[in-house]
Amino acid sequence: NRPGGYTRDHLEALRALSPTVIEVLMRQRAEVAMQASERRLARDLDGMTRLQALSTRLAQPDDLLPLLREILTAAAEITGTRMGSIQVVDASSGALHLVAHQGLSPSYVERFATNSCPAICGAAQRRRCRVIVEDVCALPELQGSADLAVLAANAIRCVVSTPLICHSGRLVGMLNNHYTAPHPPSDHELRFIDLLARMAADVIERSRAEEALRASEAMCREVLENSRDALYRRNLISGTYDYFSPTIEQLYGYTAHEFAALCAEEREQLLHPDDRQAYRAHNAALEASTEPLATDTVEYRLKTKRHGYRWFCARRRLMRDTEGNPIALIGTVRDIEEEKRAQQAIAQRLEDLAALADASQVLSRESDEDNILQRACALAVERFGLQLAWIGLVPEDGSGIVVPMYAAGLDEAYRTRIKLSLDSSGERQPATRVLHTGQAVVVDDITNASFFSPP
Repeated sequence: NRPGGYTRDHLEALRALSPTVIEVLMRQRAEVAMQASERRLARDLDGMTRLQALSTRLAQPDDLLPLLREILTAAAEITGTRMGSIQVVDASSGALHLVAHQGLSPSYVERFATNSCPAICGAAQRRRCRVIVEDVCALPELQGSADLAVLAANAIRCVVSTPLICHSGRLVGMLNNHYTAPHPPSDHELRFIDLLARMAADVIERSRAEEALRASEAMCREVLENSRDALYRRNLISGTYDYFSPTIEQLYGYTAHEFAALCAEEREQLLHPDDRQAYRAHNAALEASTEPLATDTVEYRLKTKRHGYRWFCARRRLMRDTEGNPIALIGTVRDIEEEKRAQQAIAQRLEDLAALADASQVLSRESDEDNILQRACALAVERFGLQLAWIGLVPEDGSGIVVPMYAAGLDEAYRTRIKLSLDSSGERQPATRVLHTGQAVVVDDITNASFFSPP
């Protein structure tokens, strides 16, 4: 306020100055928002880099507990808390058992070793969804309970329990993050917790698969005819099979008699064309080996009678006569299709993480909003194999028509035909539904989608 008020000249000067002041304020706000965005991108990049390194480590065979402890360490680094635990569902009882923890006292471990907290991780298990308790002291179900006393003794005020659900949809455990103060987790924290939870589920699932594999291999030595593996003996003198266990029909679709009756050329034609040369090389190297107990392992794809090509693993041993001459191969055949798919899934996940990290680095170097949006479209096409990626902005003029403002992939003639109406008549279109609901929409097969059919 000015003593004596403002003259008309003063007011005119202020009116003339106001657009400049507004422009400066808007520019400052934009700069603050850009700096915040850059900090988020840098934080996301750090997190994705940490996850990429962890994913590479998890892809290597190792015992379950060390891998779970590494996941807990990563969770602590990303969420900024020193306390956490992982529980695994006991196969026989269905109860959550504590298998890995950090920053927690012996009293906590003793209390929750085989008993979950019904109000928190137990609730997450029952609901099969994440449970967030921002302040355990304010949770009515915990008041006066022994569980709350143990949590208080460990200075735990906030708990985030995330179910570990494997690809088959089975709940295999729980990832728990503990905070020493009431804490509403940010979307950034929850996003990375979800990634870590998926990794933990994959590790547990893989560990259990490996345990089952080892158990079945031990059983193979005891029960030949009922093994999940097919056993065989191939006569190197005649080139025929002297024996095939009945399990071969479950694997190849051919009975033992049918497969043994095939000539060498017919059997080779069943091999995937890309695997034939390597399979022949394995056979030649094994038969030419001079080792007394020569063995080898070969993986190959074979066209089964009913299910097309599938991956198999054969483990063979070279048998010799009394003079040391090769006379037969004795081996087992196992279907490893699911293991191969799991390996491919892990490799794809690593590739996706690397692509996300690279994209974050590229976008973090951009300062102009238009460049960021256009570059995001280009990266989606270049790094993720999309045919088309576009970003449209809701118009401020109220026209209700959204068109691609930034795009990459396909040709420009196609992109110029894309126009989305925001009125209710267009709600059957996926992109329009996104604008109306704010929820992501995924269409797996547009040829069978209802929005391509008359209403």
